[in-house]
Amino acid sequence: MDTPARQGIPLRPDYSAVARPSDAIVRAIVAHAHSFIHHNDAPPEHYAKHLFRNDAAVEAICKAASSPATTTTSGWSSQLAASATLDLISTLI
Repeated sequence: MDTPARQGIPLRPDYSAVARPSDAIVRAIVAHAHSFIHHNDAPPEHYAKHLFRNDAAVEAICKAASSPATTTTSGWSSQLAASATLDLISTLI
């Protein structure tokens, strides 16, 4: 006698597991923190590759070239520095 093949429960996509754009920024901050803490002259891109293997956005953020911003010059981020700092702290918590 042939028994019918067993069928499992159909898989449904988990939409809550989709990465948010802010995840790449937070991961880049973590890679920079690892680079700062370990003091072995490895660039943040090295830690981004080691910690988050398949995340190309994090590597791109870590490699992005820019001139340093100041919070005191009016044209950079003097107006946004206070609110952005509070937002970052609340995200890290």
